[in-house]
Amino acid sequence: MSVGPDVIGALSALGAGFTSQLGKVLLSYLRDLGFPTKIGKFDLAKILDDSESSVDERLLKIDQARQNLTDALSAIEELGSQASRQKAELEVLTAAVAHAASEKAAVTNELTTIRTLANLDTRSVQRAFAVPTRSQRWFERGFSFCLGILASLIASFIFDWWR
Repeated sequence: MSVGPDVIGALSALGAGFTSQLGKVLLSYLRDLGFPTKIGKFDLAKILDDSESSVDERLLKIDQARQNLTDALSAIEELGSQASRQKAELEVLTAAVAHAASEKAAVTNELTTIRTLANLDTRSVQRAFAVPTRSQRWFERGFSFCLGILASLIASFIFDWWR
C-alpha cells in the first residue's frame, strides 16, 4: 500500500499540533514549578510558541525545495541533451573545416602552378610548344602561295604537252 504526499502532510500537521500542545503543557509546568524559561539568548517559550507555525513553514519550504530540485534536474537533463546536440554539430563542422582546408591546399597548389606558368616569358612558352610567331606564319603563307603558282604552271605545261 502506497502512502501519498497528502497523507504524509496530514500526519506531519497532526504531529506538529501534538508537539505544540505537548510543548505548551511542558512550558506551563516549568513556569508553575518556578524554573526560568529563558537562559541567555535561549528562550524556551518563544521556541515552543513558534513551533506549530514554524513546522508548517518548514514543510512548505521542504515542498518548495523538492519542486525546485525537480525543476533543476529537468533543466540539467535538458542542458545535457542540448550539449550532446551541439557536440554532434561541432563534430560535423570540424569535419567540414578539415575538408575545406584540404580543398584549400589543393587550390593553392593549382594557383601556384598557374602563377608560375603566367610568369614564364611568352616567347619561351611559344618555343617550348613550337608555336610559330606572326612573321613565321606570314612567311609560310607567302611560300605556300608561291609554290601553288609554280605547281599550277607545271601542271599547265604538262597538260599542254600531253595533248
